[in-house]
Amino acid sequence: MVQVSNRFLSDGHGERFDAVVWVNAAAQSALRAQRQMEDGALLIEDTTAHDAGGERPTGLLLMEKRQGQWSFASVAPDGATVADRRVTPCVTCHRDARDSVFPVTR
Repeated sequence: MVQVSNRFLSDGHGERFDAVVWVNAAAQSALRAQRQMEDGALLIEDTTAHDAGGERPTGLLLMEKRQGQWSFASVAPDGATVADRRVTPCVTCHRDARDSVFPVTR
């Protein structure tokens, strides 16, 4: 995995946390070439929340392209995984992005 962003306020997620984006080799080459991602592309957003108690890790948001479709999941800091209808808002929102991926910059 390669880090492709510095820490930023994740405004697409209600500005609830900061994030750093990591990608695998398949996603990295597509980002560099500014082309659609192929099957096997994986993007991970490592999130950190800010609240009265300071900063705390909030988990990972994952996107993986399989059979031409993006799959979404989240992993909580305790390892609990969500990949069911609770990630439907991810699919809905990401439809507005090019190939379902919003711009990622360093």
